[in-house]
Amino acid sequence: MAGAESPQPRSRLELVLEALALADAPLRGREVRQIVAEHTGIALSAEIFGPLLSRARAAHEHAGRSSQPTIVRAIVANGTAARGLYARSDWPLQRRLVLPEADVLRGARVVSGLLAAEARGAIPRLSLTTELLRQLLGVDPDIGTAQIRIRALLGREEQSLRAVERAAIQNCAGLSRLDQLFGRG
Repeated sequence: MAGAESPQPRSRLELVLEALALADAPLRGREVRQIVAEHTGIALSAEIFGPLLSRARAAHEHAGRSSQPTIVRAIVANGTAARGLYARSDWPLQRRLVLPEADVLRGARVVSGLLAAEARGAIPRLSLTTELLRQLLGVDPDIGTAQIRIRALLGREEQSLRAVERAAIQNCAGLSRLDQLFGRG
């Protein structure tokens, strides 16, 4: 008779990648740690990002391309790494790109991803979702109202920044794959 197998402990990288996947947008380190803590009960140290990025960069430099998703820095319009903002290596450049003048847009994308995960039943309402909703909308509405209002906010923000985003993507598209993942310089 086979005994029940205990679940395999997940690596710190897997926890970070899952948090990023739930938000479906670049996150600050604090936001990643908050999602992981609330979703899994595991507290991650603020110092985990440096070693994870170093291992990911070394793997990409050695192998040329990793088949496994890993953590990378989000990229700013000029091709440099966005300090303190993290993304997944398997995301397209457009999703990893952050515009300093558009933090409202990044916040709205994070909330949109978290609300979608909540609606799917993947996560309960997180305090980060509530915090961002209050910052963006001034209130903490029910999930249906929040999704409608965030979609409207996303539409307005994306429309106003479309030309800036297109130029940034075009600027970064000429970078090497390594620079697109980890930032120029």
